[in-house]
Amino acid sequence: MSLTERQVKLVIGSLLHDVGKVVYRSGQDSRNHSLSGSQFLEELGIKDSAILNCVRYHHGKMLSSARVPDDDLCYLAYFADNIAAAVDRRGRDDSAEAGFDRTVPLESVFNILNGNNESKHYRQDFLTLEKVNYPSSDRAVLDNSFYQRITRNFEENLHGISCTEENISSVLSLLEANLSYVPSSTNTGELTDIPLYDHLKLTAAFASCLEAYTAEKGISNYREKFFSAADDTYGENMFLLFIMKESSPADKRKRRPLSRIRNAACPGMEWRPRSLR
Repeated sequence: MSLTERQVKLVIGSLLHDVGKVVYRSGQDSRNHSLSGSQFLEELGIKDSAILNCVRYHHGKMLSSARVPDDDLCYLAYFADNIAAAVDRRGRDDSAEAGFDRTVPLESVFNILNGNNESKHYRQDFLTLEKVNYPSSDRAVLDNSFYQRITRNFEENLHGISCTEENISSVLSLLEANLSYVPSSTNTGELTDIPLYDHLKLTAAFASCLEAYTAEKGISNYREKFFSAADDTYGENMFLLFIMKESSPADKRKRRPLSRIRNAACPGMEWRPRSLR
């Protein structure tokens, strides 16, 4: 079944919602990544307000003062981003001090798997078919020049892109090639083993499901249903409530809180709310 134009805009906006992180880490713009990302896309000729709003307002702080309609797609992107971040952000167990370091590399997910206690990471590189970027214990940093190369690739391939279903695959391929070895979070108090590409994909998938859910239920006021200006972990909490509401009584008795599920998956890892950068 083909996607509607509105659904395509939601998917593309959600896939690009964190493009400002690349701009920020390249050293070209020190503002909030929501602002720098939306301006970056505007300068590439992307003028559609639905896409730009998904980028500009995917954090509660910005969305709380936004003058957008109650059915704006940015509410779905915001909610989906919170759910995705709740899944892929995990605190360290080594008492590392929280802060931001834009040069941190992507860590290997196998560092903590099955009780491992390793410190391997990926060198700065792009995903290609010619070679495999294996994790290594050698020191690695992602410098400004690497992120600047990524922004140039985005400039060349996203310039004036149209909102068609075919272009979703093009955007996915571009993100996969450039962001598979880039960490989603650069918070030094968190594990940095989730690629930014994976986070963007997951956010777009959740956003698409939310759009289908609201359409089926006849929900048009997204702000009332999905937004809380008080807490950027609102998305995770409401997602659990939706699951419980749609479950049978027997399912509800069996279901465990998300935090317990996540802690069972990675024992010893402290789960924290996601950061804003």
